[in-house]
Amino acid sequence: MRILMTHKEKQKDAVVRAAIGGQLTSTRAGKMLDISSRQVRKLKAKVRAGESLRHGNSKRSPKRLADDMRERIVQIYKTFEFRDSNFSQFRELLETHHDIKVSYTFLKNVLNEAGIKSPKKQRKRKIHKSRPPKEHFGEMLQTDGSHHQWFKPFGDNAFYTAHAFMDDATGTVTGAQFSKNECLDGYCEAFRQTLEDYGVPGSVYADGLSIFFGKEHQPSIAEMLDGIYERKTQFGAILDALGVELIHARSSQAKGKIERLWQTFQSRLVIEFKINKIDNVEKANNFMPKFLADFNKKFTKPATNDRSDFLPLPKHINLDTLLVKKFSRKLDAGLVFSLHNNKYRVDGVPPKATVEVLMSSRLGFKALYQDKLHDPVPLVNPERTEDMLHFYLFKNERVQYGNLDVRKKEIVQIAL
Repeated sequence: MRILMTHKEKQKDAVVRAAIGGQLTSTRAGKMLDISSRQVRKLKAKVRAGESLRHGNSKRSPKRLADDMRERIVQIYKTFEFRDSNFSQFRELLETHHDIKVSYTFLKNVLNEAGIKSPKKQRKRKIHKSRPPKEHFGEMLQTDGSHHQWFKPFGDNAFYTAHAFMDDATGTVTGAQFSKNECLDGYCEAFRQTLEDYGVPGSVYADGLSIFFGKEHQPSIAEMLDGIYERKTQFGAILDALGVELIHARSSQAKGKIERLWQTFQSRLVIEFKINKIDNVEKANNFMPKFLADFNKKFTKPATNDRSDFLPLPKHINLDTLLVKKFSRKLDAGLVFSLHNNKYRVDGVPPKATVEVLMSSRLGFKALYQDKLHDPVPLVNPERTEDMLHFYLFKNERVQYGNLDVRKKEIVQIAL
């Protein structure tokens, strides 16, 4: 039990006694103490009654105060929202949501004594030769996807994929998008966020996923004459249109920065989802801009060179028609083109014209001619269009497929 007043309590006592003696008004005393005049009158009554202005907790022993704090911390950790958070994150959440500030060591000791161990296992790591980070912000972005049970606390045991782009120089996450599978559309939407919020990077560092790199082949003489020595994937063509270099990461360790990001996301983001009641992909994508703003403030490091290599997005670029799956087709005399054993008519376009067939989650299924979008009309098998959208945009790119006819079972699963 504390008997003596603190310096702050002595100051309060002096101001209240001055108000009692008439040297100060209650209003003036309240401004000095940063309290209302009504509270000043209550304090004056306590002093007149011979009561002390010591804080109420001064009558309680420090041991009792510590025990109460420990018990409250353990109770908070066991709630649905905070359970299974790593200790470092939980310490931040205590301050943000409960205004409890404690040291990491104190928190760790309290939880360990309660039989609670950190879910973030400390493993002995293999040593890999590290690549120095790039010097400039936007010089190179690492990209990858993480397949994880992001909504498991809500009873959804399915795996979903987070796609992300991360600056190599600073660790800034420039875009993130959740989808059912690791797919073209997920990477396009995450890259859209990067282009809109930061600009065009110098290069993208990606693994050998078929979204980024096609199968090796021997170019034909005609291709070599046209300067084509490798077949670009759709995403590769998108980067080419923006003047962005695509670099092949030959191992997971080569892009270790974004690999470590997934460890942090899987630990922290699941807890944030619980706190904010994020239980599906749509809510997660709406939540990510706010989360990334806070995340980047906390974890971004300055680049070794202040110059940014991000370039403004060219004004002539339309992201809706750039970030798509694209085919070139020539119409016949009846304004019809074929695509994977299905026929489509495009009205309002000259016969024999060449159109760009575009597919994306934003556009759907469109035909582009002279910067104008048209709706292709299926002449047979209308339901096949939805199958194609799923196959080209949302299928799991980690799975190898044959032609469109041999993957119907998988497409049904994706559609569900």
